[in-house]
This record gives sequence, C-alpha cells and structure tokens, in this order.
Amino acid sequence: MQAATLVGEREGRVSDDVTCPFRVVTVDLGGSVELSLEGELDIATVAELWSSVAPMLEDSRRQGPLSLILDMTGLEFLDAAGLGVVVRLANKIRGRGGDVVVRPPVRPLVRRVLEFADVATRCHQVPAAN
Repeated sequence: MQAATLVGEREGRVSDDVTCPFRVVTVDLGGSVELSLEGELDIATVAELWSSVAPMLEDSRRQGPLSLILDMTGLEFLDAAGLGVVVRLANKIRGRGGDVVVRPPVRPLVRRVLEFADVATRCHQVPAAN
C-alpha cells in the first residue's frame, strides 16, 4: 500500500475541552479521515476520540470503505483504555473493508505499548509526516 498523499485544504474539527489533556483534530478527506492525536489518550479521554470519529463511521452518505490515517506522533501517554479504543477503531474500519494507516508515536513509552499489543498487525505504519 502506498502512503496517502494529503492534498488541498485541511479543514478539521478540534476538540475544545480545555480541561482535558487530550486533543484530536479530525480532517475528512473524502475517502479517508485523518485523526491527529495529541496529549494523553486514557480512560478519561477515550470517549472524546470515539465521539470524534463515530459520526463519520455512521454517515450513510459515505460511499465505499472508509480509510483512516491515525497520526499518533503527538501522543504523550497511552493506557489500556486508549489502546482498546485504537484497536476497536481499527477493527471497525477493517471490518468494513477500509484500511488503517498509523503514524507511530514519538514517545518511546507510547510506542512500546503499541508494540506490546502488536498493533502493527492490525494497521500499516508509516513514518511521521514532516
């Protein structure tokens, strides 16, 4: 699989909960969706991630399979609940014929959590975008 090339305007939705140490930027690219995750994805923030992507998963106007670009380069922390929602999301996308591409986290601790859970077998990994 080739890495996705992002072209055109990047209009996205940014979470605005200032009390939460997590931020997700959602960019709908038509046939794919890019989610950029920043901060801490843990039990307190998984609902925010899921609510950011659920409307796109349930959009009946969308034609064909949905592919996901999951940019995890900005993640500072990932716990079991965060890992669970990432795996659930990847399984849901793949179950509908889509593909998941992951830009892996920079933080070694977060990367080890993903490696331990063998997320690479569920998703394609690509280098971080510069």
